[in-house]
Amino acid sequence: MGKISSLSFLELKYNLVNGTIPSQLNSIETLQYLDVSHNHLSGTISDFLNAEAFIGNKGLCSKLSGLPPCRIDTPSSYDSKKKTRNVSIGLVIKVFLPIVVLLVILLIGKRNKDDSEQAKEAIKSLDIFFVWNFNGKTAFEELIEATEDFDIKYCTGTGSYGSVYKAELASGKIIALKKLHSSEELFFIKSFQNKACVLSNIWHQNIVKLYGFCLHKKCMFMIYECMERGSLLCVLRNDDEAVEFD
Repeated sequence: MGKISSLSFLELKYNLVNGTIPSQLNSIETLQYLDVSHNHLSGTISDFLNAEAFIGNKGLCSKLSGLPPCRIDTPSSYDSKKKTRNVSIGLVIKVFLPIVVLLVILLIGKRNKDDSEQAKEAIKSLDIFFVWNFNGKTAFEELIEATEDFDIKYCTGTGSYGSVYKAELASGKIIALKKLHSSEELFFIKSFQNKACVLSNIWHQNIVKLYGFCLHKKCMFMIYECMERGSLLCVLRNDDEAVEFD
C-alpha cells in the first residue's frame, strides 16, 4: 500500500485487517481520506495523520490524541544492567569457585585419609593367619614390625638351628617365631620344607600349632602358637613346675 503513489481514498474499517502500518503513508501526497479503524493493525502512526482513522487498533501507537503513546525503549540502559549483572556473576564465579574447589579437594583428601586409616585398623584387628584374611606380604611386614626386624630383646632362646622370638601382633595375638640360621645348603632347605609340610598337616593337642612359615634364602622362620610356660623340657626340669604339671 505504501507504494501506491496516486491513492486518494481508502476505507477498510471493521475488516479484521492485520499487519503493520507502512511508514510510506506519509509520502502519499494524493491521499485525501483514510479510515482503517477497528482492525488488528500495529505500528507507529505519524503525527501528520488523523487519529480517528486509526482508533480501535490495539497494536497502534502515536503521539496523536486518542491513541496510546509509543513505548520508548532504552537499549543502553538495558544493556548496562545486563553487562553489570554479567560482571557480577563473573566476579562471584572467579572468587568463590576456587574456594569451593579447594574445599572439595580437602574434604576428599580427609575422607580418603580416614578411610585408609580405618582400613588399616580393620586389617590389624583381623587374624592375619586366618585363611580368608591371609596376605603373605602383609603378614610378613607385620611380623618384621612386631619383632623390630628380629631384635635381640624379643629373643627368648637360641639353639643349634635357630633362635626363638616372642612377638605381639596388632590384633593382640602373641606368637613365637623360630628363625633358622641362614644357610644355602640344599639339605638344610630340604629339611626345613619337610618339617613345615609335616607340621602343617598334623593337628594334635600335645603338638604346638604351626600358623605358617617363611622360606627365603635370606630369611627362614616358622610361626608357632606361643607357649607362655616354655617347652615341656623346661617344665620337667623344674621340680615344682613338674609336680604342678602332673
